[in-house]
Amino acid sequence: MRRDGEAISLEEIKNASVALLTRMQMAGLSEVKVAGDQAHYWKVFPSEIFSPSEPSPVKGGVSDDLGDLRKEMEQRDSAYSLGSFWHALNHLSGILSVLAAKDLAGDFDETLDQMDSDVFEVSPSTGTDRGVS
Repeated sequence: MRRDGEAISLEEIKNASVALLTRMQMAGLSEVKVAGDQAHYWKVFPSEIFSPSEPSPVKGGVSDDLGDLRKEMEQRDSAYSLGSFWHALNHLSGILSVLAAKDLAGDFDETLDQMDSDVFEVSPSTGTDRGVS
């Protein structure tokens, strides 16, 4: 994102996403278990995020998010296609929020503590990793 807030570079967001997910994988995370009270979460519907009045929270669900994203990626020529950007982005943001909440709660601490002593840097411009000693 540009610092002046006037534009969001999709390339920069893509590279940051790849870099973050790559670092998580290098830390030993290949999947994240979500069960019980973590399977559903609160969010604000996208059309209300800039509302001058207080928005109404809605409940989101990881299964719904994953299911809809999978449909959209598999059925590119259907009503579920990624052509509806807001819908896919809304589900993706739900999943990313769950990952952030789980990390904030310390759910990834044990995995991170077991990492090798090797340090990796991920280039924010390309999302590729480089081993560093």
